[in-house]
Amino acid sequence: VELTSKELEVIKLALSGMDRKEISQELCISESTVKSHLSHMYRKFGVKRYSELVALAAELGIS
Repeated sequence: VELTSKELEVIKLALSGMDRKEISQELCISESTVKSHLSHMYRKFGVKRYSELVALAAELGIS
């Protein structure tokens, strides 16, 4: 799976335990932009939930 640089930033912060709101604050982007990045990754990874995405990213060793 190929991720954009911003998607990679978002997933790394998610892996560190941040929620959507915290990620948006950390990256100085809107929460809806975070949701958009997450939805793109849901499709790329074939998952439906935030928790599934984070678990799969951890399993794949994304860091």
